[in-house]
Amino acid sequence: MQIMRDGNMENAKLISSLSTLLRAIYRGSEWVTLKEEIAQSEEYMKLLNIMRKHSVQFEHELEPAALEVEVPQFILQPIIENACYHGVPDSTGTIIVSSWTAEPNIYIEIADNGSGMEPEKLEEIKEKMLVDKKYIRESYEQQKNSMFGIGLKNVYDRMKLTYGKAFQMNVENNAGGGVTVSMQFPMARKGG
Repeated sequence: MQIMRDGNMENAKLISSLSTLLRAIYRGSEWVTLKEEIAQSEEYMKLLNIMRKHSVQFEHELEPAALEVEVPQFILQPIIENACYHGVPDSTGTIIVSSWTAEPNIYIEIADNGSGMEPEKLEEIKEKMLVDKKYIRESYEQQKNSMFGIGLKNVYDRMKLTYGKAFQMNVENNAGGGVTVSMQFPMARKGG
């Protein structure tokens, strides 16, 4: 409030975004609606853009029914962060989150318009996504994440442990540049 009274609206917005994220972290719920997850991601993007030389636009194309689906918290933020740091590290760019439903699943795509990935790195990431729950548990302590980003691996592992074979993730280079991460999983809340 003091910062706002002093007329420093830029820092007031920064603190507001940070406090929104901290409340989300400490509220103790592992599940949020996709609408809440998107709102948290928007606040996170505000913080990231303050630290960047060039801003990244955050857009979304969300089916209204998808917004009410409960999802594990913080499944978008690590992927969005990867897109900012690896996809558009030193330039302006856009990240678009799309989501829709088709019984019994929800589909989420996070796409950036950056430079894309080297084919070898993309293939290594895809190989790492061909693991089962047993492998995830066994390898969790080792954390050998060399070419498979920690954030993306954590999202994949959490979702695979929660939804098992019903969870699917794909990472592809876009024809016009950039990368799209796609997820598909049941709308019915599972696990914990």
